[in-house]
Amino acid sequence: MKRAYQGRVERLAGNKLLEADAKAFLAIKPAYLGDIFHVNHSISSGRMLTEIHLRAHEWTEADYNRQPADFRAYFDKRKDFADRGRGYTFRHPVSVDHLIPSALGGLDHPRNYALMPARLNSSYGNGGVVEKLAMVGRHVRVKVCRFAREAFDATREQRERWLSDLAPVRDGMERLA
Repeated sequence: MKRAYQGRVERLAGNKLLEADAKAFLAIKPAYLGDIFHVNHSISSGRMLTEIHLRAHEWTEADYNRQPADFRAYFDKRKDFADRGRGYTFRHPVSVDHLIPSALGGLDHPRNYALMPARLNSSYGNGGVVEKLAMVGRHVRVKVCRFAREAFDATREQRERWLSDLAPVRDGMERLA
């Protein structure tokens, strides 16, 4: 699977219109957001990207160095960093993408998101789940699959609770019929 991902990167990087820096940027592996952002609620991918952008604008060099290396690779110092003593921005356009797509039951949650170059993400279309999971690494795959299972089990428990709450109503409706 890593070869399929690398093949996709090479095809995109083969575009003669891309600068050398942009081609190198495509080779950065997706950064898993579940270890960086700890929230207990759902958040859209667009809102997640905005949150990352806003936080990075306030990072000092020490804040930046505390971030995981695969996440730091997406950022450069802002032009006014020397004046302000803080502030990072994205090196190139990026996007936040579901590792398990919503269409397949993936949730809007940082534990199901990865940060990746926008051009690479758009090349996947609605596919590429296996490729993306292969590139984030085994330990992340395990976390994402565990989270998906926990979410599915929680949903099933909520559904069973809801059905048991409706049982008296259903029984009453059957008696009326």
